[in-house]
Amino acid sequence: MKKIFFILLLFPGVVIGQFDSDSLSNVQSNESLETPEQYEKAKSIWIKFHYYSSINHYDSCMYYGDLFLNHRIKYGTVYHAIYAYHHKINNLKKFNKLNEAFKLTLTAYDQYCNKNIDNINCEDCHLIYDQLSQFMITIKNYRQGINYINNGCITQKNEMHFYLKAKLYVLLDEPDSALIQTLESIRIARVQNIPNNLVAAYNQHGLISKNLERYDDAIFAFSEAIKLVDSLSLDESRYGYIVGNLGSCYYQKGDFDAAYKYLQIDADKSKERDADRESYLNAEIMLAKIDLKRKDHKLALHRLDVMMEVHESLVRPLQKLTVLELYMQAFKLSGNKSKYEFYLKQWIALIKTEATLSIDANQNLTEILSANALEEITIQIENEKQLLSQQLVINEQESRLQKWVLIAGALFIILVTFFFLSRYRKSALLKDTLLKLANKEQDFLKLKVQEESRNVKLLSHELMIKQDFSKKIIDKLDQIEGINKPTLKKIEFFIDNELDVKSTRAHVQKRMGDLSSSFYADLNIKHDKLTDLELKLASMVVMKMSNKEIAISRGITLESSKKAKNRLKKKLGAPADGELLSYLNRFL
Repeated sequence: MKKIFFILLLFPGVVIGQFDSDSLSNVQSNESLETPEQYEKAKSIWIKFHYYSSINHYDSCMYYGDLFLNHRIKYGTVYHAIYAYHHKINNLKKFNKLNEAFKLTLTAYDQYCNKNIDNINCEDCHLIYDQLSQFMITIKNYRQGINYINNGCITQKNEMHFYLKAKLYVLLDEPDSALIQTLESIRIARVQNIPNNLVAAYNQHGLISKNLERYDDAIFAFSEAIKLVDSLSLDESRYGYIVGNLGSCYYQKGDFDAAYKYLQIDADKSKERDADRESYLNAEIMLAKIDLKRKDHKLALHRLDVMMEVHESLVRPLQKLTVLELYMQAFKLSGNKSKYEFYLKQWIALIKTEATLSIDANQNLTEILSANALEEITIQIENEKQLLSQQLVINEQESRLQKWVLIAGALFIILVTFFFLSRYRKSALLKDTLLKLANKEQDFLKLKVQEESRNVKLLSHELMIKQDFSKKIIDKLDQIEGINKPTLKKIEFFIDNELDVKSTRAHVQKRMGDLSSSFYADLNIKHDKLTDLELKLASMVVMKMSNKEIAISRGITLESSKKAKNRLKKKLGAPADGELLSYLNRFL
């Protein structure tokens, strides 16, 4: 079940919001300050923005995206501006500009949705909160992603709200919570009696069930969605991806005949629609997989060749990796060793590039998030310091006044008494301010520990990618028969020099040692029989690293990682299951 959720991209089905020409009309329904002329101008810019996005022309798309955003900020409502931000962010993500997309999301959040802003309307901000939650998936901070979704208090929660939350619960290994979300989405869609929403809700429930490997439940959900499309006489050409989702479930169950039937329907229906091109590509890739399982390498090669000749510019990197693997399998079946090695080299080069991009994207997003949080806490500390400075000046002035009052003598006893009362109150306020400053500085130190935790998890993620990459290469090498020695030496040299797994693991261990000297000292005082390895394991638990991440960073199996944690729990005498983290947090 531990397949990363992004594998959804490799299967048929389109579940994200579409960038369509009706969206501008939906925005116009919100109370607008635009004149008819200004609205027509916005509509004209929007059409160009959408057009250049659809043909993947980055520079022109961003140019008109900026024009549209600036126009909506200047003439539209807050919701208009947020909606424009939302679409530009989506397009930056589409062109793999994750850094810029995340920065733009934080800009929109700071400008319109930060809770420190007066008169914030969190219903308008749910799009920004949804974007932030999706970025939390990228940096694997799933709990914070759920917090962002909960902050977007939309009164009429749509199916995408529940689906995104369900995805996060899947990643948190909480399957029941995930299914509760999509079932609630179905219930609300039934009450609202909106056919399109009900179809979408069933489809998304099926996707979540499929990712939980509950294929029978997924097949039932997709079948219900298809029945609704038929019974309500909806446009079947718009729902080919649901048939593809159904086919992918039969593929996972090993029923290749049923899978082929439904995937072919998806490919035929989705081929001519730009909005469903992603579903078409996924269906064709899976059909080629089935062709190869049936030993029909000629049909598989024909299918792949047609797809790459016509739609190569639309094929995403993860899809291209799968296509290259299918080419390799097909040429191996046909006995064409030179073609096999040709596509093997392309596959190695692409997976190296994707691994590097994945590591860089995670690191950049983590750095931006950490910098933003550090900036906020630093501003708060500076404000508290200014307040303290002002309070000290006030106290100094009152001290001078006290000397004059004492000289005045007994006649001013009442005034002196009042003064002391006032002084006591000011002193209490000063102590309270000092306490707040101390708390803020403590928060600052905790944030530094959290940032170090993110760095360790990032290194662990990098190590996991490298090990996965290494395993895939070794698997592919095992499949090659009669590989020539020069090629073998080149690949071995690449593994030795590019995938320095031991160095990365050593860097993770060094980060463990840099966590906090007081943490190790206090823990060692309380439990003086702990070994160095057990102290390092305790620091990994405090940094909220998963069992899998601990296993990778220590070079052990997942089961060994779980046993090590249980032994540590017994040795520490932690009260009960699930309380090891809270017990260790006392030593931070």
